[in-house]
Amino acid sequence: WSTGSPAVAIEHCHNAHTRPDVLVLDMALGGITGADVCRRIRRRTSEVGIVCVTSYSTDVYRAEAIAAGAQGLLAKE
Repeated sequence: WSTGSPAVAIEHCHNAHTRPDVLVLDMALGGITGADVCRRIRRRTSEVGIVCVTSYSTDVYRAEAIAAGAQGLLAKE
């Protein structure tokens, strides 16, 4: 599945029937950050691998992604 909605992504990650093995998560979302989405998923499950992506320098988000529980951070380039 794919979605542009952070709420839908969180819901799918918390549901055993729709939970992905890995979630590719943009760090800059409208209204909520990728780190916030990651934290919300991590509060209920550690079963989803989370790889964050950004069009900005990875230096901008590195510490935040790690603190939120992501396994990786990649530049979109």
